[in-house]
Amino acid sequence: MVNAQVEAVKNLKIDTITVWDSGNGADGKGATSNFVSGLVQTLPPMHDVAKMAGVDLPEYLGSMTEDSE
Repeated sequence: MVNAQVEAVKNLKIDTITVWDSGNGADGKGATSNFVSGLVQTLPPMHDVAKMAGVDLPEYLGSMTEDSE
């Protein structure tokens, strides 16, 4: 079934994708805003894991600053 779907769209040129979210979630937020919120919340732990592994993340993922006490 997946092969049939791939064959149907493989030659289509897609320049733009529009996401339309009605915002009718239980909390008034839509799936898109919940996805973005979840993604942002994963960035600090991802930076911590990368630091422990000695990996430099791409600049577009932001950077962490040291807490000043």
